[in-house]
Amino acid sequence: MASFRAVGSATPSTSTARSVAAPRRVARHPGARVPRPRTLSDDLSGSVAARSWNPLSVLAPPDISGDLLASVATLVLRGVLRSADDVRFVVDCSAGDLIQGRVDGVTLSGERWVSPLDLTCERIRCVVGAVEIDTIALLTKQSVELRTTPEGTCEVSFTARDFGNFLVHPQFENAVRRSRREWGFDFTFRRDGVRLEDGAVVFFGTRGGGGGGGAEGGDESEGGDERDEGERGNVVEVRMRPVGRGVVECVVAGSDATSDDATSAALERFFRELVVNLLGAELRYGDMAVDEARVTLGLKLRVIKFPSSLNGVI
Repeated sequence: MASFRAVGSATPSTSTARSVAAPRRVARHPGARVPRPRTLSDDLSGSVAARSWNPLSVLAPPDISGDLLASVATLVLRGVLRSADDVRFVVDCSAGDLIQGRVDGVTLSGERWVSPLDLTCERIRCVVGAVEIDTIALLTKQSVELRTTPEGTCEVSFTARDFGNFLVHPQFENAVRRSRREWGFDFTFRRDGVRLEDGAVVFFGTRGGGGGGGAEGGDESEGGDERDEGERGNVVEVRMRPVGRGVVECVVAGSDATSDDATSAALERFFRELVVNLLGAELRYGDMAVDEARVTLGLKLRVIKFPSSLNGVI
């Protein structure tokens, strides 16, 4: 999992002219613990109000720096979540670059997130590289609008209960519906009963016949799904463990041997090729680690659009 723990700040520029014209600093929000070097503007104003700039206040001083982007991004993302113990952005850019819409890198970290649709996690850390943003939208609308598509990595840690929530989230179910057409049979993941043991995550699902698997993209009621599938299929236990980078092994028990083998092969391919889109953040499976307390997914990340409550709910 080491590859998914990269440091979020990009390597500082070696350009002397840039260093003199626009001192670089890494913005930390909320609450930077390491004091930034004082600048001439600090001395002239005799105030540190710019460091705690409120982007929603029309009277706030126009601090055009990474602090501004970090503040706005935090407010927007907190508006998407139902609750969160921590949401923290670290933005790597100089004031001069931000004026031109250029950012060298962004790191997002958080703890104990809960979304309106009960997508939960214990811990998350996302790192993306260079990106260009619309500075005018940032200043006038307090919104994060991307001009380019940054790529990076995301590491998400789930408890057993969190992983169960993930298995029945509408966006995960959309991926399942797309795959059912290839499987030749129905499979419905279940939220309850998830446990972590012996380096594996164990969960349950209903394996049915048929190959259609419902309409593309339609949301289905959770309780009705499980009752209907239970009447026309077998509940099986799946024991999934990582066996190499990007590869999982799924051992299925609960049906006949032939069906179990087919289900195992289908689920192994499904997780290997899993893609989930959360309000413009495209996440692809990359790796997995399991211990007695949590399952951690290493994901490849493309941010097509910055997540916003205006785009829907997750």
